Amino acid sequence: MPDEIRIKHETLVAFISQTLAAVGVPSPIREVEAEVMAEADLLGVPSHGVQMLTRLVTGIREGRANPNPRLQIMRERRATCVLDGDNGPGRYTAVQAMSHAVERAKQFGVGVCLAVKTTHWGRAHSFAYRCAGWHDRPLYDQRDSQYAGLGFVTAIAWQQSSGDCRAPGPRPRPNRYGHGDEPGGCWQSRHLSA
Repeated sequence: MPDEIRIKHETLVAFISQTLAAVGVPSPIREVEAEVMAEADLLGVPSHGVQMLTRLVTGIREGRANPNPRLQIMRERRATCVLDGDNGPGRYTAVQAMSHAVERAKQFGVGVCLAVKTTHWGRAHSFAYRCAGWHDRPLYDQRDSQYAGLGFVTAIAWQQSSGDCRAPGPRPRPNRYGHGDEPGGCWQSRHLSA
């Protein structure tokens, strides 16, 4: 078993932030990404911590992830909304989705926001953790803890396939006729790897 390496939380957050700065991630986005990513390691969930940094950096370098996304509400109803993450860093997008959910909960008693077109959003508990004010550096006003806010994120993209839609493998996305054999191939789902 390898020796354990211990790094101060602040040092890890700074390292993640500096690494993201080197690939063009603006300060407000990289600060959230770094804090949420380091927190996962701090709370014993290393699978969703700093080891995900390489995937995000690679995704940005390869153009699969947008270092400076323009988030926008695609659809909204009174207590719900859909947030387009513009293929940006998932932790940042998830924080914004939760913020929209909390704002709706303040007004309607419950709020839900679905974030789409984003990279991996990390440790799901992190966003509820902050919303409830159980963190020494909450990303939301602690007074918001009296509201129910739910932020859901999907990191699934649809890509067109030129292969046979009836072949074994991922199921095709149905077209307007309910099947995937429209000329031009079919659609397959894949998880974004950034």
